[in-house]
Amino acid sequence: MAKQDMKNIKPDESSFNYLMQVLLTDLYKDLEEAESNVKRYSDLVADTTNDMNLAMYGPLLNDALKIKAAVRDKILKMLNTMKDRVRTKEQQASAGSGVEEYTEEMLSELAFKIKEKNG
Repeated sequence: MAKQDMKNIKPDESSFNYLMQVLLTDLYKDLEEAESNVKRYSDLVADTTNDMNLAMYGPLLNDALKIKAAVRDKILKMLNTMKDRVRTKEQQASAGSGVEEYTEEMLSELAFKIKEKNG
């Protein structure tokens, strides 16, 4: 996110939605990079032409797998946060507060579109 974008952030719904979208997009990029590193180190560990590959690249593969798991965990936390917001908005809407309603289906469609855009 550019520094200029941060200056335009206000404590309102649209700014929060924008931040969530940017963060989720960045997390998907991080996941792609982690998957690339896992594949690279997996290939190097599996290469039997050098007996030292397992010793050299095994710890790097382990670290890459940990990073990949951490990124996935962050994505799940973001999606759960979004799901909780949707549930809260639905409850408010059913209570007659007039707050705009987002369904879980709309939210998952947004996450899918972001993933497609970056992939």
